[in-house]
Amino acid sequence: MLADRFDRTVAELADRFDRTVAELQRRITDTRADYAALRSQAGATIEIYYRPGDRMFSFYRLDDTAVLGFYSHARTRAASVPVFVCERPGDLFDFIIEEWQAIIRDSRLA
Repeated sequence: MLADRFDRTVAELADRFDRTVAELQRRITDTRADYAALRSQAGATIEIYYRPGDRMFSFYRLDDTAVLGFYSHARTRAASVPVFVCERPGDLFDFIIEEWQAIIRDSRLA
């Protein structure tokens, strides 16, 4: 059942980004390897998760700073999309933390 949800997610994202499923799967695998290569004993903790379902936006948290980026609904890659940078404390930062917690609950460690 979960495998079906992951397959549907990859197919939806491949269509959105105008890629084949095979190409998107390769890119996901390559990106996972790139992030995993950043791990070091004395460095930051790097965890990689997979979660089925469509994404509405992306975000990144670096200690007390967070970045929120939107996705374009165009069928092609947009040259640029709005990005917001925020810091703790604040409503936008709190929203990002709550979203992160919800995503982790629905994800599996890669």
